[in-house]
Amino acid sequence: MNYIPEESRIHPYMSLGIEGFNFNSKGDTLDANGNPYYYWSDGTIRTEQELGSNTNASTTERDFLYESDLREANLDGLDRYSQFSFAVPVGVGVQYRINRRLVVDLGTEMHFTFTDNLDNVNSYGSGVREGSADLERFLYTSIALRYNIGQDVPEPPEQPEDTCLVDDDGDGVNNCIDECPDTPDSVAVDSVGCPTDTIVEDSVKTDSLWTVLLGKYGPGEFPTPEFINQVLSIPDVWTEVVNDTTYYINKLYDNPEEAEVQRLNITSNTDIKDSKVILWKPMIIYNAKIDQDKVNSMLDTAVQLSKEDVFFRVQIGAFSRLIPSDFFKVSDVVMIPGKDGLFKYVTGNYKNDYDAAEVHKLEMIDQGFYDAFIVVYRGGERVTLADVGITRDEENLDSAGVSIPTPEKQGIMFKIQIYASKDPIYMVPVNFKGLENVEEYEDDGLFKYTYGGAPSFQYASDVLLNQMRRIGYKDSFVVVFLNGKRITLDKAFELEDQND
Repeated sequence: MNYIPEESRIHPYMSLGIEGFNFNSKGDTLDANGNPYYYWSDGTIRTEQELGSNTNASTTERDFLYESDLREANLDGLDRYSQFSFAVPVGVGVQYRINRRLVVDLGTEMHFTFTDNLDNVNSYGSGVREGSADLERFLYTSIALRYNIGQDVPEPPEQPEDTCLVDDDGDGVNNCIDECPDTPDSVAVDSVGCPTDTIVEDSVKTDSLWTVLLGKYGPGEFPTPEFINQVLSIPDVWTEVVNDTTYYINKLYDNPEEAEVQRLNITSNTDIKDSKVILWKPMIIYNAKIDQDKVNSMLDTAVQLSKEDVFFRVQIGAFSRLIPSDFFKVSDVVMIPGKDGLFKYVTGNYKNDYDAAEVHKLEMIDQGFYDAFIVVYRGGERVTLADVGITRDEENLDSAGVSIPTPEKQGIMFKIQIYASKDPIYMVPVNFKGLENVEEYEDDGLFKYTYGGAPSFQYASDVLLNQMRRIGYKDSFVVVFLNGKRITLDKAFELEDQND
């Protein structure tokens, strides 16, 4: 537990641990010339052993160079004892923070070892070399200057104790009672934070539109597959992204009563039970005022949803990043974010009309979305074409279900070059990260391999190239062919300008 305030400059500490270490005890037993020291009884150090008859032996002094391995000397007959041991270090110290980067650390530790040979003196010695049988210990004191690298961890924003003191949209009504969050600054609000009746009435006379909100998801939030299947079993649905929030909505209505009739229809005939009517334009307002008498009078003539209705839609593709909706040049795109990191896009709304869906699929393929295929929903579930009694001739069809001309017949074709090799590579998916339909061509003495194809550079660059890099081809890039022959990008752009 930390009893010292974080902002304090001084932080004392205690430490306890366990460690392993090696040691090699050395002694100063030889002089600079390699001669041993002899310690005489008169306290002098001589160059000869004291015999009694050599009182004139020369004196010398220690050079304090610890060159002798005491274990190898085997003074006590222990031979080559282990020079490895464990120890328990117990320490205290203090840290002084100079600034957010520089810290001075002063500490001392007593290391309690599990050996009696640290100084080469033990209980097995005799005479002046006889020691105690106690385990040895040593003291280590240090001072260090530490520089902390890396980014500072931002402090979390302080949360007010009472969330009712917060007014996120600045309309003067706190969050606890604000029934219309995110109201624009220029709009007058009532006591519960919603636009006043006069503003709504003025909007009705101009371009106000209501919708049924089926669900909304913020950044990092994803709808369940069950929710998506329910949504795609309802006609006239699409997604809109507003301030990084994805809204799933059903049609636009001139008045809230029509939207309420559809909401009741959805609640009664699907598993989506928490939809609500909201004002969509000119601003999003969540508490639409509804005349219930008008709703009741409209219910008798309302067309009810049927779980037997089949909805054919066209999935354009699955992409690793968000694609602007206007890129697809259709107005009813439904974006399905998935936890696998892919964003799937579905377009079209063909109730019990497979032929119309097939035409729409071909239109998408003509625009360069070669992975487009038909998906089928019925009664809140995704089903197969066979489940609804539709079979297709699979001869000469690609994965999208249609025959696609070869690149040589399509004029300019942008592809993704994923690899180049001096030697040819056997053309099987396992050699190309599972990719099928990889193509090979020779250029500059190399065998080069491409994947995909689109008549649009934008699609090839924004979608296909991103897909290849996502699966591991980090060095892949866009190349272009004219009638099956490689040309430069500049030449391709020049030809496109001429055709325009």
